[in-house]
Amino acid sequence: MLIDTHAHLDYPDFSGDLDDVIRRAGEAGVTRIITIGTGIESSRRAVALAEKYPGVHAVVGIHPTNVQDEVEDFLPELRGPGGTPKGRGYR
Repeated sequence: MLIDTHAHLDYPDFSGDLDDVIRRAGEAGVTRIITIGTGIESSRRAVALAEKYPGVHAVVGIHPTNVQDEVEDFLPELRGPGGTPKGRGYR
């Protein structure tokens, strides 16, 4: 079993062929992909992808290089109102 522990599937680079990217990963033996949010909106997209694709799981967060683009008190936003089975914080 292979796990990709650090992906950014929500990035525009993958938007045109994400289904194919995930399919090819599976064919190569990757059974799980952890996609990492780098900001509030990126984290929302990561969770949405985790909800859509069975082998994808999400991590929400703010990357240090992106923190200046976020609201000052971003922790409540990251925690969100609850959780989802595969990504905490957003519904």
